[in-house]
Amino acid sequence: MILPNELIEQIIYFLDGDIQTLSVCAVVCHVFNQISTPLLYKRIHVSPPNIEVAWQDTLGRKPFATSRLPSHAGYIEEFTLDGDLTKIRPFRQMSISIIDKIPGALQAWRNLRKVTLKPHQASGTALQNIIKALRTCPSLKSITVNDLVMGEDIVPDLVELCDLEEITLLNPTRDILMALIDWIGRMRSTITALHLLNNCGSLTPGILRKLTPHLCILESLSIGISYSLTDADIFSCLSELPKLKSLQLQYYYQQGSLPPGPTLLSLQSLTVCYDLLIGKYEAVALSTWIRRISSSSPLEHLIVRCYDSRGRTLSFDGLLLHVAHRHRQSLCSIQMPKAHVRTRTLHTLLQICGGLTDLSLNVAFSALKSFPTMATECHNLRTVSFDVCDYQGLTIDKANVQKVLQLVPSLRSFSVNNVQWKREWVPLQTKDGTIVPNFAVTLVRHKE
Repeated sequence: MILPNELIEQIIYFLDGDIQTLSVCAVVCHVFNQISTPLLYKRIHVSPPNIEVAWQDTLGRKPFATSRLPSHAGYIEEFTLDGDLTKIRPFRQMSISIIDKIPGALQAWRNLRKVTLKPHQASGTALQNIIKALRTCPSLKSITVNDLVMGEDIVPDLVELCDLEEITLLNPTRDILMALIDWIGRMRSTITALHLLNNCGSLTPGILRKLTPHLCILESLSIGISYSLTDADIFSCLSELPKLKSLQLQYYYQQGSLPPGPTLLSLQSLTVCYDLLIGKYEAVALSTWIRRISSSSPLEHLIVRCYDSRGRTLSFDGLLLHVAHRHRQSLCSIQMPKAHVRTRTLHTLLQICGGLTDLSLNVAFSALKSFPTMATECHNLRTVSFDVCDYQGLTIDKANVQKVLQLVPSLRSFSVNNVQWKREWVPLQTKDGTIVPNFAVTLVRHKE
């Protein structure tokens, strides 16, 4: 049987991102080559090595070399550059010529939409030349840079980029934040996402107040840690963003009363990051803070991440009960792997939120045993991950996973203490030789 090209195309699309397999598909035949090549060159990643790494073995060198050919240049949509951008290796005095070829490649990639520049080291004018070349990219819509691309000699060229839809600044410096006010102002008709991530100590209340009037058109915003910003500063800024749909903030405990929360009538996704919580009072404060932000929103996704795995497990029952009742009609995903909830709270959550599809929580062993019977009516649940706090050495075998999946037929992925099992369709040959689809349970990730 010969498959039509449309089906082959859909099958190969599942390999998007698998460079090794796509490279093999590209040499099978003409049809496979026509479908695989655009995916093979869709993302180009260049990572110049340090002096201990052989340049010839660096992943990404060959795709970059051939991506500049006229026949391939139109396929590139994303470009990532990291590693050590030192033009001369100190001990061998061997030049890395690829750095000088990047500006020309950027000009040739006419459909380039997303660029990420995260060098570990940089010297000379390499970065400045790359930024200048980006100004000639007509399709560029998203850029991500770290603090090495925010020097005072590079910022004037960086802020000349126009018609962007998304800007991500990692560890933003004062130079870029001061220039960001006018930069965002010039792109009010196109910009929809701004992400200030990691260390945002240079983001002061004064800069945030000047920046806020230009952010009213944003649909997605992220703000990293800045101890000079108070809750009042953050909430005041958020109150001026009526179109905001996705929000990521980093929380730190502050003494004093919490100001009134912002009214975010369009917010659908909330991500909160925090460091180690010392005691129950800090967990309560964090829960109250999240409730203030999301109380008026049609929240669909709640993600709470802890950067520090130390410390004892703290309860977030109050927050989960509030979220379950307040957002029962819209909530579909809860990712709080370090937040402990009791069995009764988990039962209430599964009963109330019928549209829940993804769940990640910290529970007791008793809650894990009761979960299959509690979730029998959850017809939309697809992914569940539990961290069992009172049974750290617990591993779940295939037989027990199959029992859970039988009781919760909609479930496709089930994880316990970082051991993940996945249920998927696989072809099964019957005794008469016919092939029928069958559900199989396979181990995806084992405990490290």
